[in-house]
Amino acid sequence: MYICKNCAMLFDEPKRITERHGFDYGPYEEWYCCPFCGGDYEETMPCCECGEYITGRYVQLANDEVYCEDCFTIHDIRD
Repeated sequence: MYICKNCAMLFDEPKRITERHGFDYGPYEEWYCCPFCGGDYEETMPCCECGEYITGRYVQLANDEVYCEDCFTIHDIRD
């Protein structure tokens, strides 16, 4: 799953753009972007606690559960 850094839309696959610059032969210039606005994107996943999609730091446990930094707090044994 991906999230756009500009419009915050979620999508499964980025859009592939091929710029040929008027030529019939390659190499062509290619890049990927958000299919909604054409902006930059990053991979994301839902937090196992709140369900919001994670765009920053996160914690992944040994059982593959992921938690956003707002839902996971590290405690000291002395607390």
